[in-house]
Amino acid sequence: MKKSRTLLLALAGVVLLAAAFLLISREPLEADDSDSARAEGTADMDESADPAESAEEQFVSLLEFDPRNFDALTITRRDEQYTLVPAGPNSYKVADNPKITLLNGVGEAISSTLAMLVSSDIVSSSESENIGDYGFADPEASCTVAAGDQQTTLIFGNKNPDGTARYVMREGDPNVYLVISYFTEMLFPRLYDIRVKTIQPVNWQALTKVTVSEGDSPIYTIERFESDDPFDPGLFPFYFTAPFDPPRGVNDSKYFELIEPIEQGITIRGFIDDPQSLETYGLDTEQSRKLILEAGDGTRIALDLGAETGEGERERERYALVSKTRDPVLIISAEDTAAAYIEPFSYAESFAALIGIDTISGYELEAGDIQITAEIERSGDEADPAEIYFVNGAEVDEDQFKDFYQVIIGRQIEGVGDPQIIEEQRDAEPVLRLVYHHRFEEEREKVVELYPYSSDFLLLQIDGGLRSFLVGKYQVDYILEKAAVLRSGS
Repeated sequence: MKKSRTLLLALAGVVLLAAAFLLISREPLEADDSDSARAEGTADMDESADPAESAEEQFVSLLEFDPRNFDALTITRRDEQYTLVPAGPNSYKVADNPKITLLNGVGEAISSTLAMLVSSDIVSSSESENIGDYGFADPEASCTVAAGDQQTTLIFGNKNPDGTARYVMREGDPNVYLVISYFTEMLFPRLYDIRVKTIQPVNWQALTKVTVSEGDSPIYTIERFESDDPFDPGLFPFYFTAPFDPPRGVNDSKYFELIEPIEQGITIRGFIDDPQSLETYGLDTEQSRKLILEAGDGTRIALDLGAETGEGERERERYALVSKTRDPVLIISAEDTAAAYIEPFSYAESFAALIGIDTISGYELEAGDIQITAEIERSGDEADPAEIYFVNGAEVDEDQFKDFYQVIIGRQIEGVGDPQIIEEQRDAEPVLRLVYHHRFEEEREKVVELYPYSSDFLLLQIDGGLRSFLVGKYQVDYILEKAAVLRSGS
């Protein structure tokens, strides 16, 4: 992207440079009688000649017509050839592939450069001289300009020893001209350098949904989610609405590090125009992974992601398609779309069930022979009430009550269970059952249960939803240990 900006700035600056160059070129040049000047083809000036006429003779326009409204501009490099043609006012397209989007102002900048293409030095005018010395045996590039019934082909050889200018010939003209590099470098850019190389970004601040799937199989869905669960602490603006049931909060600070490149606009590192087979790139329907981001402001990205190229010089690269266009195949950094290849569990909230104490009136805990009924009696100002705490009918100290509450809500998930083992344990009884009662809606309950899974882990189930997350048995042992302390009143 930086290189493209540099190119555009250079193109935009050509007009100013050209104007300055024209003024300098039109000034009388001092005669140089040195042998080196003659060797480089600088003619001695006739002392009897008019200085202005001599200066005019050394100023040569390489195009004999105005190319600013050219009909076609064909650029031929050693590794590629393409033709630009007008596509509207100050707009141009690639003739044989009009789907390619060019950077704004490219065609106009090139035509302005052509209009000011001049030389103040003819370094060779002999047809017998070996022009291969100037790089024309294997020229770097050529540029053919067609306007109406006129056409001129410019051939670009080597740069001069100090790199400030390049040797140029016109087809059918034996002269070798020296042209300032500011002009010549603009006339045979790589097609990659003048085309749009950024995938349209999405405004993540207005992001509403992220969907990832592979073939017909959904991987995960993240949504800006407003829960109707009165127990929800409201800590997470985004939730995994799939594959988890009930939805689980997204660790958004961690996840949004992954989608930052998408929000900024993914840089395209290469193009494969007119691909013959998408399967070759892992982009057929069965192999590709689809990543869709949608925002409330209407911005949207839908990408098909294929195989890695295996050719990245500094980092991994991946083939991709913008789903809407399906052409060309793009080459992008694999890291820029890492969000499509995550394990959802690794980016979900880690707490088994985070319930704020201010949202409950009490809870019941059953685990083995442990039974605890906890209640909070509130009175006075609803915003700042007086509170009395009870465990199994006996009043307890506030610190004791809240310390144990931190124990039961602090349990964390540690993995995802094997579906086969989960199915085998479907009829098992819960090892632990915890029922929260809502402070303002007493009939509303939040039920957290832990079921057998293995010798080391239990399966978490919330409100009768899917059993998929694992909680270490040691965490239940810790709850039971602290419950015994609470019941003893010590």
